[in-house]
Amino acid sequence: KVKLRCSSRKPKNRTRKPAIPERVLRARNRHNNVERTYRTRLKLHFENLLATLQESPAGLNHPGLDISGRSFSRGEVLDAARRRILTLEKVNEQLATGNEQLLKDMVT
Repeated sequence: KVKLRCSSRKPKNRTRKPAIPERVLRARNRHNNVERTYRTRLKLHFENLLATLQESPAGLNHPGLDISGRSFSRGEVLDAARRRILTLEKVNEQLATGNEQLLKDMVT
């Protein structure tokens, strides 16, 4: 299964700092929770995009890209999605041209 790469979240060494007011701590905690929720939601969206790319034909196929048992960065997921969109746009353009040609052939 292919999955997203994630960064480690190791706590940093902290030195003793002066006491912070309780209201500031509550505000920080609320902000941290909002940010954590945002990161979780964003990660889910990237995982869904990666799963969609895996299911699509030639979604993650790119020369020199070995997908067996590796994690993808978010940038790689976005690059693969961009390539897939460009491919679909090209196919759509070819189909539209083919349809126009068929309509012209029917008229003549």
